[in-house]
Amino acid sequence: MIDNNKNKKALLISRKDAFNIENIIEFVSRNFDATILVEKREINFPSEINSWSGDYIFSYLCPWILPTNLIQNVGQAAINFHPGPPSYPGTGCYNFAIYQEEKEYGVTCHHLARKVDTGKVIYVKKFPLHSSDRISDLIKRTYVYLNFIFFEITSGLLSNETLPESDLKWGRKPYTKKDLNELCKLSKKMSDEEINKRVRATTFPGKPGSYFID
Repeated sequence: MIDNNKNKKALLISRKDAFNIENIIEFVSRNFDATILVEKREINFPSEINSWSGDYIFSYLCPWILPTNLIQNVGQAAINFHPGPPSYPGTGCYNFAIYQEEKEYGVTCHHLARKVDTGKVIYVKKFPLHSSDRISDLIKRTYVYLNFIFFEITSGLLSNETLPESDLKWGRKPYTKKDLNELCKLSKKMSDEEINKRVRATTFPGKPGSYFID
C-alpha cells in the first residue's frame, strides 16, 4: 500500500524534451511536496534553486551538473537516472557502447555525488544491444527503460521501501564531451572498418556526426 508522502519534499530536475516528462511531473507533484525544475537544455542553472532543501532530489535526464551544496541539502536521498549502464558513465554513453560493439546496454539509478556519474549505484536494468541498432534506436529504447526504473524506484519510496543497493561499480571515469569529439574524428589513415565503426557510432539525425580531419 502506498502511503501519502505529501509531507516529503522532493525536487525534480529534468529538461523539457525528456521522454514522458509530463507524466513524471504529474506523478511527482501528486505524491510529494514537489518543486519542479524542468527547463530547456540551453538555460543556465537557476541560482535560486541552490537554497532548496528537502528529502529527495530526482535528477532525470538533467541538463546540468548540480552544485555540491544542493546535493548536501537533501535529508533522504539525491538520486540520478543515468541513460547508460555503469560501464558507460558520462557523455556519449550510447555512442561508445555502439562503437565498442557491445551486446548489452542498460540504465542506472545512482546516488548523486560531487563528480558526475561516480555516486554509489542503486539499481541497474540491462537489455540487449543489437548489431542493427543505430544511435537513434538505442536512445529511444533506453528512454523507455529509464522511464520504467524512475517509476519503479520512486514508487518504492512512496511505499516506504529502502532504496536498493547494487553490487555493480562504475567501470571507468566518466566520458567527456572531448572524448566524444575525438570519436567523431576520421582520418584517411584509418582502416575502412574503423571509419565505419565511428560513423555508425556518431551518426544521428540533426547532429554533426563524424568528419575527416585530413
